[in-house]
Amino acid sequence: MPELPAQTAGILRRRFGRWEIFVEARGPRGEEPDDDLVYVQVGPADRPVAVLEISRSGRWRIDSGLESEPIEVEVVEHEDRWRFLLKLPERWLVDAINRSREGGVRLGLRRDGPRGIVQFAGPPPAAWKRRIPTQNFGLSWWEDRKSTRLNSSHANIS
Repeated sequence: MPELPAQTAGILRRRFGRWEIFVEARGPRGEEPDDDLVYVQVGPADRPVAVLEISRSGRWRIDSGLESEPIEVEVVEHEDRWRFLLKLPERWLVDAINRSREGGVRLGLRRDGPRGIVQFAGPPPAAWKRRIPTQNFGLSWWEDRKSTRLNSSHANIS
């Protein structure tokens, strides 16, 4: 069976009154359990509220940010992909909006995968920069409906 190319997709959605990010990362399993990582940044690139590192093995840690906030991360691993659901603390979103000059919350994703895979949501930064590029999301545009339809924003990472 041919090896699948690495692909990563993320969705920002509001469910049951909470904001969450769902990410699916496809691709080969690496040699080490923690050599496939996704970084989630909340807040502007120059002043993040939080940066989380989430691994395929289910391990996660806060690189920077409000460590006292309770965080919920669920990781599921499959043979050819892994997924995680991150429930964003409300305080992070409020602080990120306050730090933004655009009236929304800035979010960014970067995947550092096996075999040198590096992927970003949105346009990648210059090669010499390790900064995670962020995109603005106007959260007031979404409603939290009680139906089964999800309000979400989907971004392919390339």
